Amino acid sequence: MLFLLLVGYLIYKNSLIARAKGKSLFLWGTITFLAVFLGEVIGMFIVVSTAYPQYLGVSDINKSAELANAIGNNFLQSFFLIFCGFGGYLLIRFILERSKDLPNNKPADKDEY
Repeated sequence: MLFLLLVGYLIYKNSLIARAKGKSLFLWGTITFLAVFLGEVIGMFIVVSTAYPQYLGVSDINKSAELANAIGNNFLQSFFLIFCGFGGYLLIRFILERSKDLPNNKPADKDEY
């Protein structure tokens, strides 16, 4: 639950940057969500391929639940997944900050947030 609140906050922060640049809030919020999700998927692949290679290619639901339980009980692996998702957020933030402002668009003041 706490992770969902964190993702929501990260989406909100990138949406503020997008609004200041004159871009679509919904579009960049969705892109941020997808980047966080994709970062976690990549992190999950790294964790499974390094720590649990016996589970690669397993389609049995009991084995999948066993793997999810094993990763959920290991704090370092769970933290790594969150860290990879945060990397997706940072990538989108970097892209937004490097993008140019639209013509005739002044940067928003802090009071307008």
